[in-house]
Amino acid sequence: DTDQAVHRTSAFSILPFNRNKMKYFFYTEFIEWSGGIDIVLLGIVSENGDTFYAESTNFDERNADQWVKDNVLSKLRWWGNEQSSKGYCNVSAHQPKHNQWAMEVFGPNTLIAKSVLDWIESCELTMDMKPGSRHITADPVFYAYYGAYDWVIFARLFGRLIDKPDSFPMWVRDLKQMMWERGLDTDWKRQNSPDPEGEHNALVDAHWNKDLHDLIIKQPVKP
Repeated sequence: DTDQAVHRTSAFSILPFNRNKMKYFFYTEFIEWSGGIDIVLLGIVSENGDTFYAESTNFDERNADQWVKDNVLSKLRWWGNEQSSKGYCNVSAHQPKHNQWAMEVFGPNTLIAKSVLDWIESCELTMDMKPGSRHITADPVFYAYYGAYDWVIFARLFGRLIDKPDSFPMWVRDLKQMMWERGLDTDWKRQNSPDPEGEHNALVDAHWNKDLHDLIIKQPVKP
């Protein structure tokens, strides 16, 4: 069943791997309240351009402050429609172009967690840049901007931190820290990577994270 699938040993552990590491750039939106932090949105973009977008049906909108209602909930595609009150769940995946995988998920967190694993496995099995080869990695690398909350929220999809898929790391690489290591300040970010149009849509912001990363790594780390 779904719960068993979420807490399974990742299929990464039984596949033959090279040691290349696929990069994934992700972003979350959430409701923070006195009882905890509830995920609302998850967006992930792979370094190859594959995309994952999910809207959770588990949160309670009564716990959201006005900012979240105005900037996040108002943009959701399932929340507020007639199907949402019926436990609306849906998963769709397709390859729109260039062998890239796109997946969308609308449903409970257990479904999102299972779908993340399925999507990443699909991404890892897509064709590599070299004709006729496969790009399969045992160790995905995750990036986020100010990623502390994002990582906790993402990891909680799988239960406790020790319940995470075997191949997933224990930590996230923070783009803000990478900027700091290179002496890049907020003014540099505004000039080179301004906030995207349509921000607070998790997939828009995940794409922005990838673009920011690609700019950052061109800058030297300060001694």
